[in-house]
Parts: sequence; structure tokens; C-alpha cells
Amino acid sequence: MLRTEVRVPILAVSLKLYDHETDQMQSKVVKTQWFDETSEEGKKVRGKRVLIVDEVDDTRKTLKFCVDEVKKTNVPSAIAVLVVHNKLKKKLAELPKDVVYIAAENVPDNWNCYPWDAAKYDGRSIYEHEDLARQCLVSGNKGEKNIVEMEKKLQKMKIQYDNLSAELERCKKNAGGSA
Repeated sequence: MLRTEVRVPILAVSLKLYDHETDQMQSKVVKTQWFDETSEEGKKVRGKRVLIVDEVDDTRKTLKFCVDEVKKTNVPSAIAVLVVHNKLKKKLAELPKDVVYIAAENVPDNWNCYPWDAAKYDGRSIYEHEDLARQCLVSGNKGEKNIVEMEKKLQKMKIQYDNLSAELERCKKNAGGSA
């Protein structure tokens, strides 16, 4: 919607702090993917307002790294950070004072199971992944109330997933078999 309706470019970066083989935090953040600052879309960052979005603020080290890199290489007029989940724990880094910070939800310091990582969990489907997420809640001592809430959210997600799947099929059909 941002890209097509509001016409705001979306540029993706990928940063790595944990070694996924050992599940251990590394000493420094590694830039594994960064946008091309010289591309048509990449040039639009320089001097503009930037919103950095991340699913979780855990140690804050990767968020700080990202903010610092964008500031250093693109000199935006302003930066804001939006995270879906802010883990309630001591952070290992601080964001600059001029960066606006928004957290959609503050959560306990438990492992978060996200649907976009579903394939990482033994190639499970999104529905199997949601079952795993419910198990994570139980093992995190969240109690029955959160299970009921998660069941309601899961039902909504299933409906959204089914609607998106149907829309994709319509797009494929309209495009002659390719989307």
C-alpha cells in the first residue's frame, strides 16, 4: 500500500547479529543486504524523512547500527524507528536523541515466533507455525487468557491468508498464469 497508493519507496536492508548455527550473539552487527544509494529509489533517501521498521527490538544493537548507517550514508532530514515488538529488557545500545521511537507493543523477553520465519521451523506451513507460536506462549508462562486471545488472532490471520491466497489466484488468472 505504501508503495502503490501513497507512493513511498520501500527499501530493504538485512542485518545479522546472531549466528543462526549456534544461536549466539556476535560481537558486531554484519550488513548482509543494503539498498543501493545510487539507484533511482535509493537516491530518494538522501535529505528525506526515513522510517525504519523492524519486527522486534531485542538488544537494540541492529536498530542502532541501521540508524547510524542511514545517517552516515544518506543524511536524511529525519529518522523514526517503528518496531512491532519491543522486548522489555535492558538494551545494549541507545538510539540517538533525535530519532523518534515507536513500539506497537511492549512484550516480555521471550522468544518470538514470527510467521515469516515459518520455513525456518522445519518447513512448517503458516498454520503449523501458528500452532508453534501458541506453544511458545504456553512455554513462556503466558497463561490461558493469552491462548484464547491468540486463537482469535489466528482465526483472523487464517481468514486474511485465505483472502490473500484467493487474490493471488485471481491475479495469476488475470495475468495469464504468472503473478
